[in-house]
Amino acid sequence: MAALGGEKNPIGLAIVGCGRVGRIRARCAREYPGTEWLGCCDIDEKKGKAMAEEFGADFFTTDFAELIQRPEVNAVIIATDEEWHAKPLWESIAQGHKILVEKPLATSVVESAKIVEAAEAAGVELQEALAHGARARAVGRFGRGDLRDDARAAEPPGRHHPAVQKRGPLHAHAHGDLRHPCAGCDAVRDGA
Repeated sequence: MAALGGEKNPIGLAIVGCGRVGRIRARCAREYPGTEWLGCCDIDEKKGKAMAEEFGADFFTTDFAELIQRPEVNAVIIATDEEWHAKPLWESIAQGHKILVEKPLATSVVESAKIVEAAEAAGVELQEALAHGARARAVGRFGRGDLRDDARAAEPPGRHHPAVQKRGPLHAHAHGDLRHPCAGCDAVRDGA
């Protein structure tokens, strides 16, 4: 599959989730010259419309499927809360789009495996925004059963992402894990 973002492969980007991370991704997309079309979606219409206006989005909706199915879209960034990743992921795979999904890929190892298998079978490039090598290895060991689900994270408890309260320390967010806020745009552009 050819990389997106060149003269012959302009990016038509759908961003699902207009919170803090979605806004970072939208800013980077607008700064990247290969992005020719930007659409966004959020279930919170007020928040979504504000982001769409701020970044000059070409389209806004509260329905992720409507956005992902648009003919202009060839890449999707899923920046929702983790419990809302699956449905836009499945729709993006069905449409054959390149995908960058914020961590974690899914809320269970089983669902993650199914998503990866489906993406591979469909020839879809799928990237999880996960930059911590040690954490990625720990998640892999957890999936194989090498780690207990009550393993402790190395960070002080006050710095854990709220997801820790829902699913355990392997879902902790370390500040600065994406060393550069535009890393997601680079991953989509490079087809990583």
